[in-house]
Amino acid sequence: MTTDGKGALVDKLRKAIRQSAVLIALALLLGVASQSIRADAIPWLGKWDTSPSAGSSTAYPGVSTISLQEAWKLYRAGKVCFLDARDSWSYNDGHLPGALHIPPAEAAKKAAEVKALAAGGKTLISYCDGATCPLGEQLASALRKEGVVSVRVLKNGWTLWQETGYPTERQKR
Repeated sequence: MTTDGKGALVDKLRKAIRQSAVLIALALLLGVASQSIRADAIPWLGKWDTSPSAGSSTAYPGVSTISLQEAWKLYRAGKVCFLDARDSWSYNDGHLPGALHIPPAEAAKKAAEVKALAAGGKTLISYCDGATCPLGEQLASALRKEGVVSVRVLKNGWTLWQETGYPTERQKR
């Protein structure tokens, strides 16, 4: 190889390093930007909590959670009404059996229907998707404000339900 060939190779290597640095900087910038607008921001440092928690929600006082096993028992006994808090597209693509689609912003409009289900003996369980998704808790909290205090939250409900192989439904289109 000649000296000129080595110089051209070094120039190409430098150019590739500069381009890589620009791409990394852009990726970091996009990550920071998306993190700043997310409602369910991911922690920068520390351990991520990917397990569904049991008990009471700290972000939404008075809102209780339910385990997957307990939700399954209630479903098999025919004593549950699932409330899907996700967006329309996600709901239509697949949801828990018999689930009503109620985004948190529509809780006030659907409160009477949900109250009737609770009065009929159904256990109300709201859910969304992802261990850090707040929509299930937001829906339960919004319904509490409308007088429906018995809603429990199945954290990471859609994912857990599917991973276990429990039945699901799709919206008829």
